[in-house]
Amino acid sequence: MKRRKNKGFILIEVLVSIIVLCAALIVINRAFSISLKAVKSAKDNLLADSILNDKMFDIQLKPAFENINVSDVVKSGQREFDYSLEISEPVSKGEKDDDLKELPIKQAALKLSWQDGKNTAAFDVLTYVLEDEKK
Repeated sequence: MKRRKNKGFILIEVLVSIIVLCAALIVINRAFSISLKAVKSAKDNLLADSILNDKMFDIQLKPAFENINVSDVVKSGQREFDYSLEISEPVSKGEKDDDLKELPIKQAALKLSWQDGKNTAAFDVLTYVLEDEKK
């Protein structure tokens, strides 16, 4: 009696190859998910940076201003950003900073925050702006 050569796959080999393929697809799917979250976060950071640059440019264009405290909501696309601006006298933190009060400058503190899922993301900027000398 002649023996036949088995030219097919047995069921165990097929099952093992399907399990390996499924595991690889799960890893690839997870990598895509993480990449999409990173792209969304980068987009939000770019929008926030653009809004802050715009607000800083507006502050520089104003010839004179008093101490102010402003809050507003800025919409960009489908995202809402909470914006606050506080312009005040410079805050001194020591003897070296006491010279700031003699200069014609104001302290501008900007804060931009937004909801990113369950978390709150924010940018804070603290800078000094020259006052107008024509008061």
